[in-house]
Amino acid sequence: MKAPAFLRRLFRPPLSCEDVNRFIVAYLDDALPDRLRTRFEAHLAHCANCSAYLAQYRQTIALVREAEQLPPPPAELADLTLAFLHRHLDAPPPDEDAAAPS
Repeated sequence: MKAPAFLRRLFRPPLSCEDVNRFIVAYLDDALPDRLRTRFEAHLAHCANCSAYLAQYRQTIALVREAEQLPPPPAELADLTLAFLHRHLDAPPPDEDAAAPS
């Protein structure tokens, strides 16, 4: 015999940190069903690690949005960067014996 719905809800296991990680995007998009949102927030209330992770996730989103507003770098920056990398990556490694003090 199946337990009544209110008992199943009452004894539902709390969300794990892994669950929070799986649902974090839906939570931030306000797309979690109310019951799952309640369980998600209950986990956050008792888990400092997940609360910190959520805060860091929100900060990352804010920084990405802020970066989207920045003007693009000058066109020549890509050419200068590639030239620098080619010079340094294609150069032979320094001779460690020659660099060592005598």
